[in-house]
Amino acid sequence: MTHRITIVAQGPLSFAAQKPGAQYTPSLDYVPGGVLWGALGHLLRREPDVRFSHALPAHPDDAWVRLLPVTATRCKVSPGFRADGSDERPAHGIFDTLIDRVCAEQLRPAALIYEPLCPTCSRHTKIASGSYTQTADGSYRARGAQRRILTRVAIDRRRGTAAEGLLYAPIVLSETNRLQGRELRLRFVGQAWNVDAAARVAITEIAAIGGRISSGLGQVTIAAADDDQPDDLHDRLRRFNAAFQERWRVFERLTPQAAPDWTPDDWRVFSVSLQSDAILLEQGWQPTITFSAEQLFEQTQLDAALVYSLASAQVVGGWNVSWDRPKPTALAAQAGGVYVFRTRAGDAAIVAALERLEREGIGQRTREGYGAVRCCDPWHVDARGEGL
Repeated sequence: MTHRITIVAQGPLSFAAQKPGAQYTPSLDYVPGGVLWGALGHLLRREPDVRFSHALPAHPDDAWVRLLPVTATRCKVSPGFRADGSDERPAHGIFDTLIDRVCAEQLRPAALIYEPLCPTCSRHTKIASGSYTQTADGSYRARGAQRRILTRVAIDRRRGTAAEGLLYAPIVLSETNRLQGRELRLRFVGQAWNVDAAARVAITEIAAIGGRISSGLGQVTIAAADDDQPDDLHDRLRRFNAAFQERWRVFERLTPQAAPDWTPDDWRVFSVSLQSDAILLEQGWQPTITFSAEQLFEQTQLDAALVYSLASAQVVGGWNVSWDRPKPTALAAQAGGVYVFRTRAGDAAIVAALERLEREGIGQRTREGYGAVRCCDPWHVDARGEGL
């Protein structure tokens, strides 16, 4: 059973990408899954079996919030959406390019280079980042959190007074967001798996998360509930393949006789999108940023071939509060990366494999929040025009 985690800020929050770090380094604008896992483990005095996704900024009525993939694109000259939780959309919208990218790369139309342009003004585009949700009317909206600078001074513990010259100013997440003229508490929505009765009670007892807790930051209230949102993977797989076949035929008309040795009419195609950083190992030991067909088969026994991969690398680490020392660093595929596979397996086998990927995550250290995925995300189908 998947659980929905709702976090409401009761004070400023700080989630530093690395610690110790510069005081003017801004906080991450989401709650990392590893932070929740660590806070739960500190409360239970053991390593919990629970796996958390990142908790992303949300409005009170949002059923879910997800990360934009790296294939999400917006106009360079159009102002971007405001990352303060408002409902405003960028002037020219955000659209997705995954299906068109794959078709163009596989078919290689003669004398054509795939370069996505803004559908409104036909100018150049760039990658869009952030998180999004879908409202009750079916439209997509951006979500974000406001940051602000706090001014603090360190205390001389021997004298019990402010220490001279030790003024610092962390950049934190504000505990409120302005929405339609109202000040609302900042909240985040995420998911958790393998939550038993004891862990569910303990999650609601977590009172502080993140950094600088001793300075009064990080106060939150957390609720855990069964995630009963309808989410049919069969339908997601069907819609993704229908959209893929449609665009394939468009590019196929521009392709010379030397077509690839496969077509979506004979194969089923599916995507795997990273909702958090993933620590992947090739052949069990070699760090990589590609989720390969071999790794897919090892985890799900689904025979497939990797068609397209779009991911970037970064080094991840962290700080273990209980040990008071750094966590091991590792090379990881950055959140937002996308992988596309093709297979001759039946829909039942594909859906069973994808459900396992979403339930277990991919790669190493998944209990710490790494490797959360979303398969055949409807965003890639719905947002081929103006998405946000």
